[in-house]
Amino acid sequence: MNKNQDENRCLAFYNFAEEQRKIWFWDVRFNALFQGTIDGGVAEPLWGNMNDETGMDSLYSKVMKCSHKIIGIPMCTDNILIYDISTKEAKLISVAIQDWGNKHTLKRGRFWDGVVYGDYLFMIGFWSAKVLKFDIVNEKIVDVIDLYEELKIPFEERTLSFKNALAIDGKIWIPSYVKNYIFALDPNNMKYTKIEMKKKGNGFSDIAYDGEDIWLSPRERGQFVKWNVQKNEISLYDNYPAEFHMEDQANVSVIKCCNGKVYVFPNKADKVFSIKKNADNAEMCVENAFNHYYESLGTSNEALKYLFVQKIGEKLYSFCRESKRVLSYDTEKGTLSVLKYTISEEESLRMSLQRGNAVPEECGSLSLFIKCILG
Repeated sequence: MNKNQDENRCLAFYNFAEEQRKIWFWDVRFNALFQGTIDGGVAEPLWGNMNDETGMDSLYSKVMKCSHKIIGIPMCTDNILIYDISTKEAKLISVAIQDWGNKHTLKRGRFWDGVVYGDYLFMIGFWSAKVLKFDIVNEKIVDVIDLYEELKIPFEERTLSFKNALAIDGKIWIPSYVKNYIFALDPNNMKYTKIEMKKKGNGFSDIAYDGEDIWLSPRERGQFVKWNVQKNEISLYDNYPAEFHMEDQANVSVIKCCNGKVYVFPNKADKVFSIKKNADNAEMCVENAFNHYYESLGTSNEALKYLFVQKIGEKLYSFCRESKRVLSYDTEKGTLSVLKYTISEEESLRMSLQRGNAVPEECGSLSLFIKCILG
């Protein structure tokens, strides 16, 4: 097997659900649900919808594990995926929402994030501005609201509405991507309040919670917000590290609170950095474990680096789009490990044939090809 063939079997995903070191994820290339281990290696395909041709991109953005169910959040499909780990059976729940109000929603994504609260999963709009409440136990949609009018974005300029959200203190907090708004949603009755933040720059790329304060990252280079909701105290920070440089059209992509720091992962920028709050200010410092890895690839600038960043315990897992690897960073030890997730040669060939794709000669042996053909 040549190196290129092996690399072609690398899997890529927007997040993973984890329990006792097992992980489940939706691969964006094969458009299928996989199960593997948190340490990398060969993953097993569980289910894929070969007949769904609605997607221009990945059918599902993120997956959430709720008891014995894996739930796929619909991105470029109109169906919620429910996969039962116990029975290995899948079902699709139709999202009966026809008026998305934005042609980009169909091409680029209905929903992106999901927040579990009690027995419900709240799906957060992506290129739509809808928030959908899904009953996990009874497997049905029970409510949906549309925040488009509240965003005050002209119809002809409709764009990405939201990315991530969090459940904190009995409410679901949903920051706007292009306006300085954050919505506080009551998960019981779906009523909400809209709060405007006075800061430089427009919109928020992500939200995180350190156990005391809510952090909001700027969509573009601007001010970070630290917000203590209980005390109603807001602090703004833009004292970026001197070594940090952002290109035109750059943006802060992801923030994660871990081990006393807020880790900041930007796109089209040359450094990952962290924010450590103290009594009077917040110190921003570059994180060289990540930066040295990207420098070794020779593409430290103008790159869309991260498909996701996820926290498990005191470790951060980040998918590198350029190398097709997951970077596992131990924030306590300061060590970085590089993990590779692949599909087996046989399963790769089998899934390609199921989709009716042409299979180049170098992508599998003749005997394996015959085996897959004969089933």
